[in-house]
Formats: sequence, C-alpha cells, structure tokens
Amino acid sequence: MNIVEDIAIEFVENKYSDSKNLTEFMDLLESEMLRHRKESDKLRFLSSVKNEIQNIYDKHIKECTNATNCIILKDALKCIYYINGIFYEYGISSNVDQIISEKEKIEYSLKLDKVLEELTELKNGHELIYNDLYDELQELKKMYFLGKKNWKQLLAGKTIDMVAGGVISEVVSKELIEITEMATSSLLSN
Repeated sequence: MNIVEDIAIEFVENKYSDSKNLTEFMDLLESEMLRHRKESDKLRFLSSVKNEIQNIYDKHIKECTNATNCIILKDALKCIYYINGIFYEYGISSNVDQIISEKEKIEYSLKLDKVLEELTELKNGHELIYNDLYDELQELKKMYFLGKKNWKQLLAGKTIDMVAGGVISEVVSKELIEITEMATSSLLSN
C-alpha cells in the first residue's frame, strides 16, 4: 500500500459516513482529488475510494435485512456509479470485463517478477539499466486500476520505449509483450 491509498482509506473512514448526504460526499471527494497533482495519483486515490465503498457495500449487504430499500446500499451504489463516471472522464472503462481481478493482478505481478528474476544477471555491471527496468516494472504493478486495455497498452508502450532506448533486448521485450497478449511480430519487427 502507498501513501495515496492510505489517504483514500482515511478519507472514506472520515468523510463517507459523516457526510450529510451523497452530494456532500461527492463534493468532498472532488475537492480531495484536487490536492493530488499527478493524474496517476488522482486515479489511484479514486480507485482506492471506490474499493473502500465497495467493501462497505459488500459488508453491509451480508447483514442487511431490507436490501431492497436500504439507503446505505443505495448510496454506496450511487457513489460507485458517480466514481465510474469520473473514471469515464479520464478514459478508463468501468466495464466488468476491463477490470483487472485480484487473480489477474497476482498473475501479472508474477510474470513481471519472473522477467526481473531472469534479468538479475544483467544487474552485474549494469546496475543503472537494471534499476531503471526494476523501477518501471514496479510502477506498472501499481497501475492495475487503469483496467486491462489501458494497463496492457502502457506495458507495451514502456516495453517499446525500453527496446528503442537499448535498455532491454528483443528477447526480454517479447516476454513483456506476451503479458499484454498482443502480437509481438507487429510490435517488434526489425
């Protein structure tokens, strides 16, 4: 967990149930987003808030005796709907098929870790290149909130940049592109 996710969790804990109504909470949410300068931080914050509200919904629905008319459940769903609208403004789809599941996050992370393990030989004498690659792949692991399509495009773009810059070889790049499930021959042709 990073500082942005911590801020989001604290924000929901302090503002969600204390807000007089959903409109007030959404206004507070938009104000809080303005504090984050980087777009990636705004999106990570928003994603974490959405996850926390989803957790509130999931926990409450198990205990709720009147789910059809429950204001807590309705407000949570409305809030998630409004947050999805903000994601849409950023060009991030909220379609279920585009959301990266926890299982897929683990799978992608393991594949990225495998590439890093294979590159440990590169580290000797090439620490700067290895460290740059390591940082890039670790940053990708924090971007799953972008959704499948955008995350895979980001991975492909970073891979192509690293090949063009001579940071990684075509062999390594093919392993990374395979994660995206894109055709490597069209992306990495000589």
